[in-house]
Amino acid sequence: SLPHGGGDVEVIQQDFDNRSDGSWFTYSSAHRYRATGAILRKDRFTFRLYEPKTLKSMLDEAGFVVEGEYGDFSKTPFRSDSWHHILICRPKA
Repeated sequence: SLPHGGGDVEVIQQDFDNRSDGSWFTYSSAHRYRATGAILRKDRFTFRLYEPKTLKSMLDEAGFVVEGEYGDFSKTPFRSDSWHHILICRPKA
């Protein structure tokens, strides 16, 4: 079970920042239970965005083969306007 008795959860903070050179991004969020105000969790992660061609080239150089490329978790084909870019990879034989 969840701490503090569970219940409805709300997002109380969301921040999205990037470095001045535009290469790295940081996303932060905090969630709390509506009923008690108790903090459920705080998340923060930093990531970098790559063009699809660059990412596939980096995977190739690292010894991977791309077996699938999708635009979402339902395996919709990847397109330039896809919200996600999901690659299924395996090590080269």
